[in-house]
Amino acid sequence: MKMSKLQMAVVAAACLVTVLLRVRDPGLPFRLDSMIALTLVCGALVRHPAVVFLPLAVRLLTDTMLWFQSGYGFYPSLLLDYAAYLLIALAARYIPIPRYSTVIAGGFVGPVLFFVISNFGVWSLWPDTYAHTLTGLVSCYTQGLPYLRHSLAGNVPFALAFLGAWHVATVASAATYSVADTK
Repeated sequence: MKMSKLQMAVVAAACLVTVLLRVRDPGLPFRLDSMIALTLVCGALVRHPAVVFLPLAVRLLTDTMLWFQSGYGFYPSLLLDYAAYLLIALAARYIPIPRYSTVIAGGFVGPVLFFVISNFGVWSLWPDTYAHTLTGLVSCYTQGLPYLRHSLAGNVPFALAFLGAWHVATVASAATYSVADTK
């Protein structure tokens, strides 16, 4: 099924929100994230096969912007981060009917999956950061818990908001088409 203009606007708005949250002023006291929410929307709602790469493009854009802002945006384990997003998007394609309950579950499971994969990447690929022992791995995951908390705090509500906006756009588009068909 072809996406309506309103649905395209929802995806574009989700991309914009995600970009703004990733490149926000580092002095701001909050650190919300919507990358996984965007990834869930692209995987579960938009049925074009290439759209699973849209979150990766947003991440690459924001990583590049962060690189120019601060010199930090690309790092040794980055490919594992990208792989985690791709895995989440592909898994979301198997959500049979995107419901709020499945999106809430994805809003929890997605950040946890990303946490496990990305922290393993930090532990295994960042030289001199953590000892390559079980204690070093546990330390890496422990040090990453605040990032997981921020990821959950942002991605669960943003996933719900993006899904809600998608449903509104879908209903509004259907109403527009049915009114046009009766004229």
